[in-house]
Amino acid sequence: MADLSVVKLTKIIGSNAEGLVPSLAQGYDKKKVKDETGKTVVLYDVSFDVREGECVAVVGPTGCGKTILLRCLALLSPTTAGSISLGGEDVTRLPPRAATEYRRSRVAMISERCPLFENRTVLENVSFALRLRGVDRRGREKAAREALALMGLENTADVYPSSLGPAACFKAAVARALACGPEILLIDEPYPDVDPSQRHFLTYELIKLMRRLGKTLIFTMHNPNDAFKLGVRVILLRDGRVEQDALPEEILKDPANDFVRYLVMDIDRTRVITARNIMTMPSSLIFESTGPHWAIREMKANGLSSVFVVNNEMRLRGLITIDGAVSAIKEAGSIDGHLIKDLPTASPDTSVNDLMPIAASTRFPISIVDEEGHLLGIVTRVSVIASLMGDDEVPPDGREEVTPSA
Repeated sequence: MADLSVVKLTKIIGSNAEGLVPSLAQGYDKKKVKDETGKTVVLYDVSFDVREGECVAVVGPTGCGKTILLRCLALLSPTTAGSISLGGEDVTRLPPRAATEYRRSRVAMISERCPLFENRTVLENVSFALRLRGVDRRGREKAAREALALMGLENTADVYPSSLGPAACFKAAVARALACGPEILLIDEPYPDVDPSQRHFLTYELIKLMRRLGKTLIFTMHNPNDAFKLGVRVILLRDGRVEQDALPEEILKDPANDFVRYLVMDIDRTRVITARNIMTMPSSLIFESTGPHWAIREMKANGLSSVFVVNNEMRLRGLITIDGAVSAIKEAGSIDGHLIKDLPTASPDTSVNDLMPIAASTRFPISIVDEEGHLLGIVTRVSVIASLMGDDEVPPDGREEVTPSA
């Protein structure tokens, strides 16, 4: 596993294209180059880095160079100039045999239609590339079944592709790629034949899986609205050039130029900005083993009437109010019996659109927790409202929002 680095990548279709590269630096105009030389500049001066295990969306209109960029990264299409380095090695300079091994084992590309062999079972399809690599039947079937299980298709091994729906067919194609153990997965338009209402969820689940496996994922999308909702880094392409490379919320806040501004002007911010972008840590936390006197001291020191309570592993246990702490003192007991445990919670990837009704229906800040219940931060009503207005000057601890005494 290694980082990917693309530096000044250029792809020109036409004979003797290398000689055209220096003149492009004097003033790049794709149409002018085509009219004057007959050559087509597909990509020009494309540079970006992708960290190991990172998920990145390449977004742009039809004909901007998205697909050919993936093909260049997979060494399925030769480049004219520039470099593509994986782990510090420029793979565009690999000799033929090493380049073939790179395509077979280090990178896998799934095309938009990702065809499966109709005359082979799903298991045979998924293990096919391993068969070409000379892996014995037992080894390739084991790897194929493990890949199918990752995609939730373990019960489809013996059926034929004609029995699968569009989503399952695409998952089988992903499983076929994963069975080979690539470091980088390249996908041209995930789930192209799936209903748009399901596509977002399925793509998001794929991103979660790639993050869990620690694999690098680079995928293309035509619709920026769809890409921005996924919360991954976005590389915006136009006419073969990178217009902006940033996280969705950064692009919305500071578009690089008029093209980007026009591209994102109709995007619904509430579905792009997530809890991760607006959450803050509470100004004070106490551990569940803490006594009520310390709880009151923390509230007084921070000007609060309540404080969040976590265990030694930072898992959220609840919230203790000033009234609850006073009652615990009167009863000479612990704070555990006086915790408010029915608190609103959300994951860090919850969109502002989904946070709004929660914030409107509770007097408590929303606790942002991971899948194991660890407290990552809180989201207050004021931070939700500020995000809708495009205002990043959110109070650092949401002090005015922390619950009053019950």
